[in-house]
Amino acid sequence: MKKYIFLLALFFVQLYYAQKESVLEIEAPDLKVDSLFITYPAAARNTHLLHKYKLSADGSKAIGEGGDIKFPLQKITAIKTDLPYPQPANFSYYNRAENSGMASKTFFIEKGNLKFLLKDDLLNFCLTNVYEKLSIGAISVLNSIRASRRKLSSAEILYLSDYETIEARKYIIELFKTTLISREIVDVSNLEEVYFYIPDFAKEFLSFTHPVDSEFVKQITRKSRELSSGIQDIKKVNNFNEFSVNALDCETPNQRIAAKLLSEALRFSKGNDYQNAFKKVNEAKSIDPNYYEVYRVGAFLKATKGDTLGAEEDYLQGLEIAPENPRLLYYYAQFLLFHLEDIPKALECADILYKIRPKHPFSSFLFVRCYNVSKEYNKAIQIIKSLISNTELDPLNLRVAYTELISLYSNSGQSYLKVQSDIDSGINHFKKSFEVFGTCVDKNIVDTKMLKNFSDALHTFLMMIPPTEIENNHNYIGNSLTFDWGANCELILLNDGFDLIVGNPPYVCSRNMDETTLELIKGWKVASSGHPDLYIPFFQIGIENLNQNGLLGYITVNTFTKSVNGRMLREYFDEEDINLTLINFGGEQVFHDRSTYTCICFIRRGNGSVHYIRTLSTELQNLDLNALQQFDYAELNHHDGWNLVNDQDILNFITKIESTGLPFKNLYNTRNGIATLKNDVYKFTPTHHDADFYYFSINGVMHAVEKGICRDIINANKIKNFEDLNRLKEKIIFPYDENTLILSEVELISTYPKAYAYLTFHRTILSNRDKGKGKDKYDAWYAYGRRQSMDINAFKLFFPHICERPTFVLCKERDLLFYNGIAIVSNDLQELLVIKKIMESELFYKYIKNTTKDYASGYISMSRNYLKNFGVPSMTFEQQELFLNSRNSDDILNHYYALNDMTEIAEPLIN
Repeated sequence: MKKYIFLLALFFVQLYYAQKESVLEIEAPDLKVDSLFITYPAAARNTHLLHKYKLSADGSKAIGEGGDIKFPLQKITAIKTDLPYPQPANFSYYNRAENSGMASKTFFIEKGNLKFLLKDDLLNFCLTNVYEKLSIGAISVLNSIRASRRKLSSAEILYLSDYETIEARKYIIELFKTTLISREIVDVSNLEEVYFYIPDFAKEFLSFTHPVDSEFVKQITRKSRELSSGIQDIKKVNNFNEFSVNALDCETPNQRIAAKLLSEALRFSKGNDYQNAFKKVNEAKSIDPNYYEVYRVGAFLKATKGDTLGAEEDYLQGLEIAPENPRLLYYYAQFLLFHLEDIPKALECADILYKIRPKHPFSSFLFVRCYNVSKEYNKAIQIIKSLISNTELDPLNLRVAYTELISLYSNSGQSYLKVQSDIDSGINHFKKSFEVFGTCVDKNIVDTKMLKNFSDALHTFLMMIPPTEIENNHNYIGNSLTFDWGANCELILLNDGFDLIVGNPPYVCSRNMDETTLELIKGWKVASSGHPDLYIPFFQIGIENLNQNGLLGYITVNTFTKSVNGRMLREYFDEEDINLTLINFGGEQVFHDRSTYTCICFIRRGNGSVHYIRTLSTELQNLDLNALQQFDYAELNHHDGWNLVNDQDILNFITKIESTGLPFKNLYNTRNGIATLKNDVYKFTPTHHDADFYYFSINGVMHAVEKGICRDIINANKIKNFEDLNRLKEKIIFPYDENTLILSEVELISTYPKAYAYLTFHRTILSNRDKGKGKDKYDAWYAYGRRQSMDINAFKLFFPHICERPTFVLCKERDLLFYNGIAIVSNDLQELLVIKKIMESELFYKYIKNTTKDYASGYISMSRNYLKNFGVPSMTFEQQELFLNSRNSDDILNHYYALNDMTEIAEPLIN
C-alpha cells in the first residue's frame, strides 16, 4: 500500500506587512511516497482571507473547492503561493499507512523562499529543529564530544575544544538544554564527577545528517592522545621524583586535565614564554580552583619572574587547601630561603616536611639548604655525610647529596679563609670538596649541576688561596698548536698528562686564519678534511694531553658532527676509542653576543661510544647524564656525518628513509647560485629601458648599460611561489660569451662601452674582493669571484638555503641565473616534478628537520650536505604519473618507505 503524507498548513496573516510573493519548498528525500496533499483546516475555509491562498505546483491537481491540491512528490517540490508577506505558519504531517505523524510545530516563513525538510518520524524532525538552532560554538563542542568517541568530563571537553574556558562552559550548558547530549554522574575518589556523552538515538541522527569531518576526528584523536600521554608522563615524573618541579598529583579527572595544562605552563616557562605559561595556569585554575598544584606552579612561575609578593600569596593559598602536602611545603620553604631569606620560617616548613616524610632524602636536603644559607656549614655537612653513610640512596639522590657536599665544603673553606683566617682548615675543606668531585667521577655520576658546583669551588679556591701557596706555579705561554706540555712541565710528564682539562677552544673559520696558523693546523690529523675551523685540532690536542683516566670538558661549536671539515675528527674519535658525551643545544645561541651554535663535550678514554642528548641550556640543571641516547661508532657514518637524535623511533625513521631507493646525491644535481663576490656592483633593477640600454640609479647616480651584456637573475632565497619568478627578477652584467668564457677587455670596450665604463667606475671595489688577492685568481679584473653556476641551461627547482620550512618552485626558464639559495637542475621536467612533490611532503620535512644543521629561531639548513643521503624511491614512468596525479600522495610515499603511521614519528625536541 502506498504511503501518503498529509501536510496541514495554517497560515496566520499579519496584515501590516507589504505584499510579496513567497515560495515554499518541501524537501523530502527519505519519504517513500508518490503524492502529497495540502489542505486547509475547516477553521480557515470560511474566513475572508481564503481567496488569498492560491497554491500551485508542477503537476498539481485541485481536489476541493477550498484550494486543496494533490501533486506528485519529487525530491524537492516547489509550491508557489501568493502569500503576501512573511508570517508564522503551523506545520504537521500524518502518515496514514503507519498511523503515525507529528504534532503541530510553528515556524516563521522568511521573505522569499522556505525550505522545509520532511522526515518519516517525529524524533528526526525534532532533532533537526534542535540542531539548527544551535550556535556555531555549541556545534563545535558537540563535534568534539562525538569525535572523542567516549564519555568526557567537563574538564576534558574544555581541553579538547578550541574555546576559552568561559565560552566552552557556556556552550556545554547550551547543549545540555537539548536532547543531543546526556550526562552521567560517577563517583571518582569519593567525589562526584559529571561525564557527558551522546545518547544512541542522537548519535544515529547526527551520524546520518551531520557527519563529523574526518580531519577533525583525527585532530581530536591526536589531542586526546597527547592528553593521555601527557598525564602518563606526569605520573612517571611523580614516580621518579615526587619533589621535581614537574611532579603533579592528579587524582580526579578535573585534576588530570589541570595537571596537563600546568605541565604545559612549565614547558612554556622553560622557553621564557611567561605570557603563555600564566595563561595555562589560569586555564588550569578555571577547571579546578581548589587544586593546590595550581597555586604551587603559579607561585613557582611568579617567583621565577620576580613577582615575590604574588608568589607568596599563591603559596599560602595552596597551603590553605593542602597544608601538609610535602611538595608544596618543600617549594614554599625554598621560596622563603632564596627569595625572602626567612630562615626561621623555612626551618618550620622543613620540620613539618620531616615529620611527614622522615625517610625521604629531600627532607634532609631541605634542612641542609637552610643551614647552608644560615652559614651553619658543619651542621649541614654532618646531615649529608650521615645520609650518605646510613641510607641506601638511588643514583639521583646520591648525586644530589654529593653535589650539595661539594658546595658545603667549598663554602666552609671560604669561611675559614675569609672570616677566621684559618688557612690550613680552609685549604683542607677545599681539598675535601675536590675529593668529593673525584669520587663522583669514579662513580660516573657527574652531571652539569655538580660540574658547575665543582667549577665554582675551584674558581673560588684559586681566587682566595694566599700567593705563598702557589709561588712555585708558572704561567705557560705558547702556541697551542705547537706547545709541548711534557717538555715544559715535569709534573705533567710524571703524571702522564692532565687529570682534568676544561676549555673553550677558539672558533675561527679557515678564511679568517693567518698563513702561519693555516700551515700549523695541517700538522694535526683531525684537521685534514675540508676547510678546518680552528676549534677542531683542539680536540686532538686535549686528548693527547689527557692521562689514561683523565677527563676533558669543552664547550665548543656543534658543527663537527655533520660538517665536511669534521670528517677526520669523527674518525679520530672512533680510532682512539673515545667515550664522548655530547650535550647539543641545536639552534639555540647560548652566548647571546655570539652567533655560534654550541655544545658541551665530555671526553674520556676507553669504552668508545657517543652518548647524546639535544636540549635547551635552561634544562641543564634537570639533565640526567645517565639517560642519554647511546650510539656505537660502528652504527655512525663518519664520512657523511652522524645522525644523532634523542629518540630511537626517530633514528629508526631516518634509517628507513635512507635505506629506501637510491640516495639523493646519486640522482640529482644541486647547484648553488653564482658568486660574483660583489653582487651590488653587478646586479641591478632597471628603472626604465629603451631599445639598446637598461637604466638604473645607484646612490643618486644614473647609469646605463647595454642590453646585450645583461642576463636575467633572481634571488632564489626569496622565491615563495611561481608568481615570484617574474616579480623578483633582476638584471646582472654578464661579461662572458655564450660558452661562459670571459670577454676580453678590448671586446668589452668596443662592444659594451657603457658597461665597461660602469665597471671601471667600480674597479677599486672589485679589486678588494678575496682580500685583494683576486687579481691572482680571476680571469680578468671584472670577472666574477667564482665560476660556479654560470653555465646552467636547464630546468631548475628552486628552494632556499636557510629557512623555517622549505618551499619549492619549479622554473622552466633554462637560461635564468640565480644567486643565494639552491636549485636542483635537470633537463627532465618530470623528474623535477616528482622530487618536488616528495620534498613538499610531511615525510621529507620530518627527515630534514631531524638530520640537518639548526640555526636560531627554528631555521634549518637545506644545503646539499644534508640532502645527499635522503632515499628516493624508484618509480617507473607510470608510477610517477600515478604519484603526480594522486590526491593521497602521502599514503603512496608511506607505502614506498614502508611506514605505517607518520603521526607516530616524533618532532625534534627543539627548533
